[in-house]
Amino acid sequence: MADDDHSTKRKGDDDNDGSPLSNKGTQAADEKRNKLVQVRLATVADVALITAMRICCHCGSETKEADIDAFRAVCDKRFRHGLANGELIAWLAFDGERGVSVGTAMLMVTAALPRLGAKSGLDARLRNIYVDPQYRRRGIGAQLTRAAIAEAQRLGVDELTLGTSPMGRPLYEKLGFRPKPGEMVLEPGALHAASESRVLV
Repeated sequence: MADDDHSTKRKGDDDNDGSPLSNKGTQAADEKRNKLVQVRLATVADVALITAMRICCHCGSETKEADIDAFRAVCDKRFRHGLANGELIAWLAFDGERGVSVGTAMLMVTAALPRLGAKSGLDARLRNIYVDPQYRRRGIGAQLTRAAIAEAQRLGVDELTLGTSPMGRPLYEKLGFRPKPGEMVLEPGALHAASESRVLV
């Protein structure tokens, strides 16, 4: 599932005949819907909403109910703790007309090791960027990301990073993000094997 607000097609796109009048009508409808979307800071009281969207992002129809329940418990505990101590800062997007949450984004702020040129000693990473599929391609992902960028600037973080899919990359590049070379990841399943291996360096 995508971690941003870009999908390949919007509902109703096939009904657009390509005429200026049709395009103008579609644009007006989109602008009206966008005005109804509100983005605000999340609090500990919103943990259930953030967790629900995290589940939508990471659990599919084939995921077992017991696994979802366990994942929900872990998310609830982690988000509640992080939001309470300031390690996590989250935002929620709401459809003001329907009164439902339609998107979220989270900023994880951590202390960084000293390095040349760094000033605040803080790094941040954008996590859990998610928009309900019905609300994608309306700029909601961009709204959430801009809110997180503004907060990172306010905190004076030295570096702001994120992980993205090929689908989300154009959005983040438009907002100023650039690829960062020189990083590698060790997947969870390989951790034990790596710790047991004997490699001569």
